[in-house]
Amino acid sequence: MSFCLGIDAGGTYTDAVIMNMENKEILSAASSLTTYPDPIGGIRSVLNKLDQSLLSLCTSLSVSTTLATNTILENTGDPAALILVGDQPVPEDSEIEEYIIVSGGHTFDGSESEPLDTEAVKNYVLSVKDKVSAFAVSSFFSIRNPEHEIEVKNIIEELTSYPVICGHELAQSLGSYERGVTAYLNATLLPVTKKFMESVLEEVERRNLDIKARVLKCNGSVFPMEEAIFWPVESVFSGPASSLLGAGTLTGFDSYLMVDVGGTSTDVSMQEGGFPLLDESGAVVGNWKTKVNAIKMETSAMGGDSHIWIRSPSISNIVNLSRVNIGPMKVIPLCRAAFKYPNLIESAKKRWFSDRHRFSSCIQPTIFFMKTKTDEALYSKKVKNLSEDELNILNKIDFEPTYLMDMVWDLKYVPAEALQNLLSKKLIRVIGFTPTDVLHVLGDFNKWDSEISNLAAELLSEFLQMEKIEFCL
Repeated sequence: MSFCLGIDAGGTYTDAVIMNMENKEILSAASSLTTYPDPIGGIRSVLNKLDQSLLSLCTSLSVSTTLATNTILENTGDPAALILVGDQPVPEDSEIEEYIIVSGGHTFDGSESEPLDTEAVKNYVLSVKDKVSAFAVSSFFSIRNPEHEIEVKNIIEELTSYPVICGHELAQSLGSYERGVTAYLNATLLPVTKKFMESVLEEVERRNLDIKARVLKCNGSVFPMEEAIFWPVESVFSGPASSLLGAGTLTGFDSYLMVDVGGTSTDVSMQEGGFPLLDESGAVVGNWKTKVNAIKMETSAMGGDSHIWIRSPSISNIVNLSRVNIGPMKVIPLCRAAFKYPNLIESAKKRWFSDRHRFSSCIQPTIFFMKTKTDEALYSKKVKNLSEDELNILNKIDFEPTYLMDMVWDLKYVPAEALQNLLSKKLIRVIGFTPTDVLHVLGDFNKWDSEISNLAAELLSEFLQMEKIEFCL
């Protein structure tokens, strides 16, 4: 018999199965909450729940994850800088904060169009090296001649110890800026993906499993985990891609539509005639157009743990259901947090709240914040460039839930931008009202604490002048 271990790490749950590959029978299955920011706890917990006698017989491991997708959708990747070589138009709505365009590049036949401006590259690298953790490089027609990308990479490696991702290493299709975006996203994903992959390998080694580990790519193929560590953008959509392929394996259907609702996102894909539909133009993740070859998929940042929040009321339309927003931020559901921290319920009973005309995704009457536990060296690096507002707010947040009201009562204004920046740097986490809380209010799901879900639903519905159940529906 041939036994395979499968691990799928989502934003909320980490699942594992042992399958007999000869008859496609699932022999053992388990699920545990994903642990954040260190995934090793969730991985270890889910493996402990499997049949240990079967686990020792597994000879291969296949891993899928929504880690890369969720990080991009939530904009919580590590800071990176993009160096574009050649005359490349950058869209006005580009979300890349740190980038530069320098002279250089090649023509369609691979000949140099103009010399590379090495001085501009050096000056830029030195100016941003304390703000970023990695670099991405994309040169015009590097698919014909990557010489300038390689030269920029060498300069960066001489000046820093940071990883450098080149566009030609990830894609061989036309579109210099899109290759740059792909390299940039890959650079932002490196630390979080490295942590996850190494946690899996560490647990495999700790258990003395003689196993070959692979990661599912977003096009349905697999590559060795040792490679996946360096090319995390290739694993974008690998979680829902595994759902699509697995559905066909388990049902025997050749053609079907797959809707995968997770904690962070909802993904829709399709298989026709025994083959998944592929997006040859490149995967689109949120607002990012990439050059990653992937299964064709529609995705939205909406899942069971998406933050439900309300906008400030307008003068002309006080009661308006369009004020209700779901996502894109993933948070810890109030019901789950209160299950672990019972004191949350008393805080949720407080009725006072600051100016409702300043409501945003980070300023809500039902929101709590927690510091993210991380190692001292990484923490010091992240706080190095914080503003005075950001440091002030961070110092008011504990490692246990801190109610927004308790943070801002002595401030002249609510620093929403500072909170958002702390979230982007993954220094803090959010607890808030979610679809999971809605299910607790409606009685459709009662795994955790429904009291705090009901309290939050009452408070939010009052701001909208609606009945609680109407609001939840």
